[in-house]
Amino acid sequence: MHKSAPLLFTCLLGLSLTGCASITGSASTPAVDETTNAIKQEGIGQPGSTTPIEYADFEPETLYLLLSAEIAAQRGRYDVTLVNYLKAAQQSRDKNVIERAMLIAQSLNSDNAQKRLAKLWLDVDPGNLQALRVSAIQAVKRNEMEAALGYMEQILNQGGDADFDSLAVMAGNLPPEQQQELLALYEKMARRHPDTPDLEYSIALLLKITGD
Repeated sequence: MHKSAPLLFTCLLGLSLTGCASITGSASTPAVDETTNAIKQEGIGQPGSTTPIEYADFEPETLYLLLSAEIAAQRGRYDVTLVNYLKAAQQSRDKNVIERAMLIAQSLNSDNAQKRLAKLWLDVDPGNLQALRVSAIQAVKRNEMEAALGYMEQILNQGGDADFDSLAVMAGNLPPEQQQELLALYEKMARRHPDTPDLEYSIALLLKITGD
């Protein structure tokens, strides 16, 4: 543990207490309220967080980012919270920090942060199911169907729920060419994974959507 860490923690904790006491609330809006509720559900800036983080394990710079992120959350500055957690995750490469940063990114619907964090998470913990799911979702949003199915196949190989049928249902919103591309990818995967009910059902859905 770094000798400067306890002093930094104490200073920031004092800043948190004095800063929160001096903050005056502004008129809330539905959008702000929704974000606030989502963040609070994840325990950001609140006691009893769902993801315990051992602050003493980090370099002072990372520790500063984490604690200032929590202070920002208490003040309702969730954009600052996300930026600081993202930086802390990249610096520390700590699984708990990455997971918590991902929860914040998801609460704020930040696709860019989710993509970057998922990549980092898989670098640190290859095969992590949550990171694979996020990577698949982000690939779908970018219309990278082959990449999305690649992540989903990794989930399947680990015995997880790859949720192939959800992607198949989404194909109804795709152009006909992409629908056919997705069907071909599903059929190719089914040949690699015979007797997989989820894949068979998804192919049936796609055949219905494409009219084949």
